[in-house]
Amino acid sequence: MAINKSFCPGNIPIAIQRFRNDDELARFKFNTLTQPLSGGHCQIYRLGFSDNVDWAVRIPIHLSSYSKEEIVSVLMTEIETLKHLEDCQFPWSPKLIGYDMTFDNAVGFPFLVLTWIPGEPLSWTAITPKKRVDRERVLDQIAKIMVSLISCTRRDGDSALEYFTNKIDQKIIRICQGRLPELEVNHCLLLKRILPEVLHPELDNAPSFIDHGDLSAGNIIVDPEYNIKGIIDWGFASYQPFQLAAKRPSELSEGIAAGIAELFSYRAPATETIFGARRRLQKACSRSDSYVGSGAVCKERCHMQEAVQAEGGAMVDAVQNQAIYMDSLSGFKFAYLLSYHKPAKMLVGDYMPGHFQALPTLEAARAKFRAINGDELVKGVFRPFFVDGGMEKRLGLTILHRHFDLNADERLVDYNGTSLPWPAAPTQGIEEPYASIWSKAADGTFRPTEYRYSQNHKAAAIGPAELSFMEEFDKLLQHHDASDLFGLCLYPGDDFEGSCEITVGRANINLKPADYPSDLQVVDTTWFFSAPLWTQAEGKQELVLIVVWAKELGGVYDAEELASKMGYSDSNADNRKPRNHRDEYLVDRGIGDEYRVLAVFEGGGPDSVVTFECSSYRIKTTLPNGYFTGRDGESPLEKIGNEIYRHTGVRDDSLRDYLVQSVARTPSLWYLVGS
Repeated sequence: MAINKSFCPGNIPIAIQRFRNDDELARFKFNTLTQPLSGGHCQIYRLGFSDNVDWAVRIPIHLSSYSKEEIVSVLMTEIETLKHLEDCQFPWSPKLIGYDMTFDNAVGFPFLVLTWIPGEPLSWTAITPKKRVDRERVLDQIAKIMVSLISCTRRDGDSALEYFTNKIDQKIIRICQGRLPELEVNHCLLLKRILPEVLHPELDNAPSFIDHGDLSAGNIIVDPEYNIKGIIDWGFASYQPFQLAAKRPSELSEGIAAGIAELFSYRAPATETIFGARRRLQKACSRSDSYVGSGAVCKERCHMQEAVQAEGGAMVDAVQNQAIYMDSLSGFKFAYLLSYHKPAKMLVGDYMPGHFQALPTLEAARAKFRAINGDELVKGVFRPFFVDGGMEKRLGLTILHRHFDLNADERLVDYNGTSLPWPAAPTQGIEEPYASIWSKAADGTFRPTEYRYSQNHKAAAIGPAELSFMEEFDKLLQHHDASDLFGLCLYPGDDFEGSCEITVGRANINLKPADYPSDLQVVDTTWFFSAPLWTQAEGKQELVLIVVWAKELGGVYDAEELASKMGYSDSNADNRKPRNHRDEYLVDRGIGDEYRVLAVFEGGGPDSVVTFECSSYRIKTTLPNGYFTGRDGESPLEKIGNEIYRHTGVRDDSLRDYLVQSVARTPSLWYLVGS
C-alpha cells in the first residue's frame, strides 16, 4: 500500500481535538510538524496545550507498504499493550489518551495519542554518561524497571522450546526467500539441534512476560540527573518466554569494562535483602559487556538471589543454581533468568474491621516502643532501610494504635486532616477513599487500617516496588519482634509541615504546627525519612560535606596565596593575615569538573571518636557518626576508601590518606602505629 495521498499531518490538531474535554486546539511544538521524530515504525509529533499539557501523536507511516489490515493489527497490539501496562500500574510507559484506526480521518492515516514523557533520550556511549555513578544509576534503574515489568505482566506461558523452534523456522523461510543474506540455513539447523541443550527444561512451561522489544537508549527518557522518567515506543512489545525475561539492552553494553567471569562467579548470601542483591547483581552485570564468540550458544551457572512473580505481589526468595543464558540468535543478547515461584498468599489484603479493632491503644503501643528501645530502631535500623530501599519518598513508618472503637460496618477515613468513621461500603457519588496506613494482620498479609479521601488517589497506588519493599519490611519487623508495633503509611510530600493528632470523641484531628497549644506535649508516632522531612523533624539542617581534589582545578584559587598577593601580612594588627586563610580555597562560580569529587559525606548524629589506622599511621579524631554509613565490620579507613572508590572508580591510597589528613585536622599522618 502506498502512502495515502490525503495524508495530512497538519490536520493532527483537528483530529485529536475530540480527546480534550474543553475542545482546545493543540499546537505543534519544536517543529515536529515539518521535522517529526522517528520511533520504530512510526513518526511522532509533539503537540501542546495552554495548560502546559503535551501529547505525543504516533502515526505508523513507515508501515505504508503493509496492507490496511496489517497496519491496524500492529497498532491494536500496541494499544492492548499500553492498556495492560496502565491497568497493572506500570509507571514507566506513556498513557493512552485516544486513537483512530481509520484511513479516512482528518490525518488520512491511523494514529495513537499518548501522554508526552518529559526529558531527553538517554545518550549512552563509551564516554557518556561521564560519571561512573551516573552509569550505575541508569543500569540500576533499568534493572528495577525490568523487575517491575516482569512482576506485573506475568501470564501462563507456552513451551519455550516450541517458541524458539518457530522463531528459527521463520528465519529459515526468510533465508530461503533471500531476505537474510548474511545467514545460512545450516546455521539455523544447528541452532535447532542444540536448543534442548540451551533451554532450561524446568522453565519450559514457565509464565511468559511482556518484553519491550526495542529497549534502546533512544527509547529511555531521562532527566538531567539521569533519573529515568519513562520508556517509550512500545510498538514492538510482545509476550516472550521466561528465558528472555529482563534481557539486558545490548546497546547499553557500550563502554562498560568486560568482566563476565566475575558475573558468573557471583554468589549472593542467602540472608541478603532484595535491595542489596539487586545492587550487587547489577554492578556485576554492569561489568559484563559482551559475549565474545561467533555462532555459539553458551550456558553458564550463576547463583543469584532475585525471584520475582506477579500473582498476588512480588515474592522474594533465595535462589540457587539458576542459569544465565546468552545466545547469538539475535545479536548476543543477555537473558537473566529469574526464579519462578507460585505465591503462598497475597501480600496485601482488603480491609477487615476485626484487624482494626485488634490494634493497641496509644499508651500500650508507646510502652512497647520504649521497651524495645524504639528511638534507636527508628534512627539506626528503619531510616537506612527505607533510604536504601528507595522508599523514603513513598512510604513512612508509623506506630500502630487506635483511639476509639469502630463498628463492623465502619472504617476510619481522613479528609483534610480530620479522621472520622465512614461506612465501610462504597459511598455513592464520590470516589472510593484509598488506603493510607497498613499493618501486618494475623493471616500474614498487610491490610489497611486507615484511609484517606482525595482526588489525587493515583499517587497512592501500590505497585511491584512497594510490594517488594513490604516483603522485606515484614522480615525486618519479625527480626526485631515489632510486627504488632510498626506499620507503613503514605508519604505526605516534601512540603509536609508536620501535625499533631488529638482525639475529640470519635474524631482524630490533626493540628498544624501553627495551631499547637503552647503547653502541648508531643509524642512521636510517625516518621518520614526523606532528607527534608527527617531533618525538619530532627530540628536541624542537613549537613553534606563534598570533598573535591582541588589541585590544578580551574576556577579554584589558594586563598593564602591570594591574600599575600593582595598585600596582606602576618604582621598586620587586624585579621587580614595570609596565615588565617591557610588550607582555604576560593571557588569561582562552582566546581564544574565532577570527576574531582572524591567523597560525599552526609552528616548528622552525635559526635563519636573515630580511629584511622593502617600499617603507616594511627590517629584518632572526633566526627559526627552520620558520616560513616558503610557496611558493618568495615573500619573507618575502609569506609573512607570505599567512598572515594564509589566516586572515582579507582583505589588510591594517597588520595585516601590526604582525605584522612584533612578530616583528622592534622599536619602529618606519618608516624608509627602506637606512637
